[in-house]
Amino acid sequence: MTSVSAYPKGKKKKKSEGAGVSDKIVRLLEIYKKIAQNLYPSVESLAGEYKASKRTIQRYIKVIRSIDDVEYDHHHKGYRFTGVDRLKKLSLTRSELITLLTAGEAVSRLGGNLGSTFQGLLHRIATLPEESKAKQKVPFLIKMPGPAMAKNIEEHFGTLSTCASEGRCVDLEYRAQHSKKVTKRTVEPYGLVFNDGIWIMIGRCLLREEIRSFALDRIITAVGRERYFLRDPDFDLEKYFEKSWGVVDGDEVEVTVRFKYEVADYILRKEKWHPSEKRKVFPNGDVELSFKISGFVEFKHWAYSWLPYVEFVKPGWFRKRVEQELAEAAKLHR
Repeated sequence: MTSVSAYPKGKKKKKSEGAGVSDKIVRLLEIYKKIAQNLYPSVESLAGEYKASKRTIQRYIKVIRSIDDVEYDHHHKGYRFTGVDRLKKLSLTRSELITLLTAGEAVSRLGGNLGSTFQGLLHRIATLPEESKAKQKVPFLIKMPGPAMAKNIEEHFGTLSTCASEGRCVDLEYRAQHSKKVTKRTVEPYGLVFNDGIWIMIGRCLLREEIRSFALDRIITAVGRERYFLRDPDFDLEKYFEKSWGVVDGDEVEVTVRFKYEVADYILRKEKWHPSEKRKVFPNGDVELSFKISGFVEFKHWAYSWLPYVEFVKPGWFRKRVEQELAEAAKLHR
């Protein structure tokens, strides 16, 4: 038997005939969720959102009240549940809690309000075990360089991360590190990197027509644009820094350094200091490391931190530069 619709073809159901059963259930669930999220919906706001009469909304509230205790909050001018948070939270095991608290400790070292935001998020989504609530401080600490301080750095972080994720260009006023010259440029932001206490944005500079690094603490203004770009599909942020010692790019160079046996244990405790590393342990306990890297200045600063227990083997010009710089340093200590 052929089914005949109650409404002739081309004729729409009148608004006055109301929503179907499934629509009513969806609306009830949505309103329940709004109340549970402490959004304090009112009859007026719900009527406007669902294009329904106030009387219809009041019937929805009455149904919800028959299931759970709902009251009108005169301060917020909307409905809320009484006494109990209706949004279910995750119940964490001790190992899961430790993992999240460790992550929170690390995030707090990244500067801005990232730490407090993470803690607020944790409390919103998870129920913490009773034994953790009694402790004022987690029993571990992550040591890392503090973030660079600069005006508007939190605002820049938000603008740049949003534009990078949405594929939008950003206009910068940027102060160069050495010349201190301020330039205006448009950049296609690819991503953000936190290194040695500094947040750095990586992107294609349209002024220089190449991928460059921009330290957030040297950005004066950052304004997102409605101009969209297509990022190179072959670009990978992690691979981009694969050859760098840190985040500074430069010509690739092969270097070899030899560490005295006195510090060998400290050198060998890490499996690798760089992906390109090759190591050799000598019978007397000395350790020789060879690298193929870019960003030579950052490597030199790291190597200098091991003085006087390190010898710069090659390249030859590196040895000469070290000799000159150490001679200048020795003058300062006479």
